[in-house]
Amino acid sequence: MEIIGILLIIVLITAIYFIPTIVAFQRGHHNRWPIAVLNFFLGSTGFGWVAALIWSLTVVEDSRG
Repeated sequence: MEIIGILLIIVLITAIYFIPTIVAFQRGHHNRWPIAVLNFFLGSTGFGWVAALIWSLTVVEDSRG
């Protein structure tokens, strides 16, 4: 039972950490991969996480031209 709780906490923390990446992919952001890279490498700094989140919430360009 302890292991299930620990695994659940790890999954929850990982999901929270990658919220900017999840948001970018869900919105179809044109810069979703650079946002994911920023989130992965600098998300733990706090500043990098906030920057990635703000970037993921910016206007999505219409690719239809």
